Amino acid sequence: TIETLRNHARRESLTRIAQELLGERNENTIWQIALSATRALLHAERAAIYEYDLASDRLSCPHFSGLSPDYVQRINQIFHTIPGSQLLVNPQPLFIENVRTSPLTQNIHFLLESERIEAYAVFPLFMQRRLIGAFVAYYHHPRHFSPADQEFGQTLAHFLIAALQNARLFAETRTKSNEQAALFVAAQEMSTRMNDFSALLGLLGRQMAEVLRATSAYIFNIN
Repeated sequence: TIETLRNHARRESLTRIAQELLGERNENTIWQIALSATRALLHAERAAIYEYDLASDRLSCPHFSGLSPDYVQRINQIFHTIPGSQLLVNPQPLFIENVRTSPLTQNIHFLLESERIEAYAVFPLFMQRRLIGAFVAYYHHPRHFSPADQEFGQTLAHFLIAALQNARLFAETRTKSNEQAALFVAAQEMSTRMNDFSALLGLLGRQMAEVLRATSAYIFNIN
């Protein structure tokens, strides 16, 4: 009964978090909400969000809470040797219930011990079927992860990805709208210079540089 009540409270909390995530358009704010949500929903002492770049095969951790920068930097450097690297071939959540006894963490036990990490859970983040990162919940004591923990973690991952897609689509739409507005203004201004070919070309060059965000532009008039 107690567990049922706790899960009900977590679902209510997840609903509020989902509304907050899906209503946000700033990507950095979305990451910060997700960081706090990881600790709240999964009852974690510390949390981190790692981003993975497939093109460069590099891991980064721009958002973390309660971890030392040295630990984060070291994980980024050796990520191919840590348990979480298996997400690259097996995109399923990873649960380490006791870092001292798990065979997966023997090679990094000293690193986890330096941060007093005794257990952790890793949830992958996918966008357009591509791994873009993961969020991790860390614990100071060994922990058994229940099916509810997995459910809430994966659901949070789904809402986080949806929020990121909304934010990026919003930014892309706004950029296109600004570009179209600039082109419309340029077209109106150019229409007033139709009788002055030299001035028209000068205006065209300036507008090209502004719209394309170029540092310089040249127009060659060939006789």
